[in-house]
Amino acid sequence: MPTTPPSTAEIEAVPCPRCRRAFAVRAAREGMLERLLSLAYVYPFRCQLCRHRYRALRWGVRYQRHSRRQFERLPTQMPVKLIWGDQEGSGLVSELSIAGATVETDQPIPVGQAVQLSFRSSGEDVEVTVDVSMIRSRRAGEVGVEFTEVSREHEERLAQLVRDLLERMKQA
Repeated sequence: MPTTPPSTAEIEAVPCPRCRRAFAVRAAREGMLERLLSLAYVYPFRCQLCRHRYRALRWGVRYQRHSRRQFERLPTQMPVKLIWGDQEGSGLVSELSIAGATVETDQPIPVGQAVQLSFRSSGEDVEVTVDVSMIRSRRAGEVGVEFTEVSREHEERLAQLVRDLLERMKQA
C-alpha cells in the first residue's frame, strides 16, 4: 500500500460532488468520525474552486500528515494594488488560491490589517477585486493574505483564474 500522498493525477480522480471539477486536495480530518472513517480509506477532501468539503473513498491509499493549509497556493506572477486605511501600495501576487495569496511587497502593512486587493492575470482583461482581506502573516518582503469578503462577481472571476492556473499546472 502507498504511504505517500497521491500525485496530482490521483487527486484529480476525486471530483467535487458540488461543482463536478476534479481539483480537490486532501483536507485535515476533523473529529473522531473522520478518524474512524479513514481506517476504511474514506478521507475528507476540499475543492480548490468552490470550497466544498466532502469525503471520498480512496481504497488502498494511506495518507501521511499534510500541510494545515486547506487550499493549495499556486505559483503565479501578477501585479497587485493594495489599499488599506488612507494608504495605497503595490506588489506582486506570487502565490494564489481561492481563499488567499502571498503578496510580495515592501509596504509596511501590519499583521491584522484589513486591505483591499485588485489584480489581474497577464493577458487578461478581467480584474479581480477582493473587497476585504486580512494580513495574516508578514515575512521579509512579503505578506500572507486571507480573503474575507469577495463579491459574487469577483469570486467567480477568482475561481476562473484559479482554474486556469490549475489547468496550466496540470499541462506542465
